[in-house]
Amino acid sequence: MSEWLVLTLAMLAACAVVIIVTFVRHRAAPVDEDPSETPDVIEYMTMWIGVVYAIVLGLAIAGV
Repeated sequence: MSEWLVLTLAMLAACAVVIIVTFVRHRAAPVDEDPSETPDVIEYMTMWIGVVYAIVLGLAIAGV
């Protein structure tokens, strides 16, 4: 398989895992839980996925 196809599939899989975990957590959350008190884990994970993607893309462009 092409490296770009593998990278794209890996990024889509990572995004799907984050979305699924978010929905499962939201459904399993107790009624009395205040979601504003929880850390912004999704934003943090999304940021790091973007950082890793930028590093991989930069290395691919540099030809390393």
